[in-house]
Amino acid sequence: TPRRMPHDVAFHRSLVLDGARTVQLTVGDSGAFELRSVEPAAALLAAGTMVVDRPAADTAMHRPEETQSRCTERISGAAFYSRLARHGLEYGPAFQKVTEVWRRDGEAIARLTPGDARDFDAALLDGCFQTLAATLPASNGHAHDTYLPVGLAGLRVRAMSPGGVWCHAQLRA
Repeated sequence: TPRRMPHDVAFHRSLVLDGARTVQLTVGDSGAFELRSVEPAAALLAAGTMVVDRPAADTAMHRPEETQSRCTERISGAAFYSRLARHGLEYGPAFQKVTEVWRRDGEAIARLTPGDARDFDAALLDGCFQTLAATLPASNGHAHDTYLPVGLAGLRVRAMSPGGVWCHAQLRA
């Protein structure tokens, strides 16, 4: 069964999960969507389009070991989350999906742990965004700047596995 996946998404504001939040997701017949916070304050969080994922469009095999051969710096999940915390990004246990990451400036591949539902959920999607932090230049490692994604051109889910999920991220200016 084809999945509907986000495409051409613009993130307008971040959603901080520090208490109860009410959000509203509206999806039109064309697939255009908006995600808005309702409480405590109304604001547009993200907008984009949901498109049918067509896995047959890209039949090339994507082997993690090929990306790992380019991304030679290996970081454990615990060390990765420690680095993120030094930049002010702290994730609770439910959102710590990255178990290992291999990186180089501009590219990273991470092994993520799927949720209990064994499906693509919000925490797993967030783990993919977290992987983007590993693509930042190593020279940025001691700066205290915090980077957040502002958009997403597209997302493709190739397969889900109870043993783990791979996320390949590339930094684009």
